[in-house]
Amino acid sequence: MPRNGKPWTSEADDALRNALVAGTALPELSRILDRTESSIKSRAYVLRLSLKPAGEPITPLTPSARMRALRMSVSAGGAGLKAKKGY
Repeated sequence: MPRNGKPWTSEADDALRNALVAGTALPELSRILDRTESSIKSRAYVLRLSLKPAGEPITPLTPSARMRALRMSVSAGGAGLKAKKGY
């Protein structure tokens, strides 16, 4: 039964880290940690943990996709980047 908003302990954080390193799937994590999948995704985000299996390749961005992401970041005020005039 999910814990409905109970705080995460350092022990639960460690268990999440270890399970992700071991490649445990999200539904199994949910059962083991007695948390919802949404809660696990949120905590992984806070801890900057990847939910992707370690062996799964990361697809690099194409140059045009990289530029779109940069423009979106700048227009949203992200990363402290400033666009130069004339570019």
